[in-house]
Amino acid sequence: MAAGEVPIPRIPESLMAELERLARDQERSVSQVLAEAVDRYVKEEQWQRLKSYGRERARSLNLREADVTALVEESRREYGKIASADLYGRFQHLHFPFNFGGLPDEVLDLARSGEIRIAISEFILQEVMRVLRDKFQWEEAAIQSAGDLMSGFTEQVAPTRRLKAVPEDPSDDRILECAISSDSEFLITGDRHLLKLGSFERTKIITPAQFLAIFRGGARK
Repeated sequence: MAAGEVPIPRIPESLMAELERLARDQERSVSQVLAEAVDRYVKEEQWQRLKSYGRERARSLNLREADVTALVEESRREYGKIASADLYGRFQHLHFPFNFGGLPDEVLDLARSGEIRIAISEFILQEVMRVLRDKFQWEEAAIQSAGDLMSGFTEQVAPTRRLKAVPEDPSDDRILECAISSDSEFLITGDRHLLKLGSFERTKIITPAQFLAIFRGGARK
């Protein structure tokens, strides 16, 4: 074996036959199919480790799911001391899977498996990472890993419209801008100001539970 090479275990004949069939069906090589399978496995392991890490951080800080909204709003006020309020937004359900799991985690699992498409903007991603750092006291390596994983299964958009649809909380307009710019059918949130709108243009604004009920109902048809 040459220096630097990694030994590959023998693949059972039945599994190799299935790999070859998949490769033919997808017009790819067996090596490409194997590489994709390994990549998915590694990312799944990383995702599960991050969730375990996040739950442990939340427990050590004695934080509950009900605290998330207040923590995000607190971070927003603190960040507002050094940046204009219209430069950032809120997407609190992206914090839940890492620290608490639950229904938001199920929604993200659908995106990770390619069953749905989730759009985020740069400021949403940066806010998630900021809250994980400042309020859940995550280490930088874990924060970077979370950002990389989220970027890998979401569609990042750069909103081109500026909205003023939520007078109670103008930062929520940044979330609407992301949804509208990506032509999203649903905006999934727990934010009371956004949920009060019900919809905006062609985008329906619903909770994770409502979305999962719609998705599962459609999947059964």
